[in-house]
Amino acid sequence: FDMMPSYTDFYTLLFSFVLGGFCLEALRRTETGLSKPQKLGLLTLITLWLFGVHMYVSQKLILPEDVSSLGFIAFLVVGVGAVSGLLFLTPIRDKVLSIRQEYLMLIQGLRVFFGMGFLIQGALGIMPLYFGITDGFFHITSAFLALKAGLLLNVKDSGCSGKKGLWTANIFGLSDIAIVVYGLSFYLLKDVGPHHGVMYAALFAAPIFINAHFVSIYKLLTDKK
Repeated sequence: FDMMPSYTDFYTLLFSFVLGGFCLEALRRTETGLSKPQKLGLLTLITLWLFGVHMYVSQKLILPEDVSSLGFIAFLVVGVGAVSGLLFLTPIRDKVLSIRQEYLMLIQGLRVFFGMGFLIQGALGIMPLYFGITDGFFHITSAFLALKAGLLLNVKDSGCSGKKGLWTANIFGLSDIAIVVYGLSFYLLKDVGPHHGVMYAALFAAPIFINAHFVSIYKLLTDKK
C-alpha cells in the first residue's frame, strides 16, 4: 500500500497545489472577494481533490489497466464536466465569472511549469520522449501566449490587440489541450497505462485550465474585463 509519490510526481503535485492557490487568489481579488469560510472550504476541496487524484494514481483505482482509448476519453470528459458543474452550477458561479482576464491569463501562465515537468519526464524516460517534448513544447507556448496577452491588457495604447491576444491565447491553449488528450488517449495510454504520473495534470490541472479558457472566452463574447 505505497502512497509515496515519486520525485517527478511530487513536482507535479506541488505545482498543482500552487495552481489551486493561484485560483483562490484570483477569486479573492474579485469585487465581492472570498469570505474566510469560503476560502477555507475551497482550500479543503482543492486538497481533497488532489488527494483523490493521488489515490487514483498510487493505488490504481477506478479504471482497469486495459481501458480502451474511448473509455479513457469518456473518463476525462466526466472529470472536466464535474469541475465545470461545480463552478457554474453552484453559488460560486458569479465569483468565477467575475475573475479578471489578467488573472485568468496568469493561471494559464502556470502551464510553463507543467510543460517543464513533461520535458523532465521525457528526458528521464518516465514517459516516451516524443510525448514529453510535444506536450512540453505546447504547454510552454500556451503559457507564453497567455502571459503576453495578460500584459497587453495593461498597455494603454494596445487597442484591439489586447483582445486579439486573448483570443490567440485561448484558441491555442484549448487546441493544446485537445492535442494532448488525443495523444494521451490514443498513443501514450498503451505505453504507460491509465495510472501514470501524467494523470496528476490530466485530472487536476487540465480541468482548471479548460474552465479558465471557458471563462475568458465568455468574457470576450460579453465584452467584460
